[in-house]
Amino acid sequence: MYIPATMKNISRFPHFAMVAFALLLLTLKPNLGLAWATFPEFTEQAKSSFRMLIESSLKQCSDLNCKNSEVQAEKLSSEEISALGSAELKKLTGDCQKIAEMEWPDTILEGPYVASFHIRIRAIESLTYKDNLVGYRLNYSDSAWDTDTCDYNPEDKASLKKCKKGLLVESIFVSTKTGEAFRDPYGVVEFQPKN
Repeated sequence: MYIPATMKNISRFPHFAMVAFALLLLTLKPNLGLAWATFPEFTEQAKSSFRMLIESSLKQCSDLNCKNSEVQAEKLSSEEISALGSAELKKLTGDCQKIAEMEWPDTILEGPYVASFHIRIRAIESLTYKDNLVGYRLNYSDSAWDTDTCDYNPEDKASLKKCKKGLLVESIFVSTKTGEAFRDPYGVVEFQPKN
């Protein structure tokens, strides 16, 4: 295989090397998709300080309300949520919507579920570190139907009326500083049927 001269000393520039390798992979194997192009998620070094702080705290206490946890989570009251303001709530709902649209089609929606993608925030917890607000944990939901419980026709949305209805529920973390959002490993999407 021909390697250009500019690529021979690539080890001196590791970030350039990663990008060059990803581009080479995408050129040679385009069917790999862009997942390989986002490989900073695969290295500990590339994780944000917010994400590392949350992951470290989750190892200490999965619900982030233990006394020994670095990050403390506290559920906001309806008054506190209102005080965030409509612009902030719209942004946070948008963060939830983006994660759902990006993650659900390759996870839960590969199963027998159909979602409406009209996201609603169910609860907000403030996340503090050393008494400073660093982010939020958002618990959100979306109306969904279990298509194993009916004769569902994807071309006829009215056929969903006979399916068991429920909610897809998930939690994410959002940084107040950078806006970074990622899934809560203890709150990954699940279907909750309505009684």
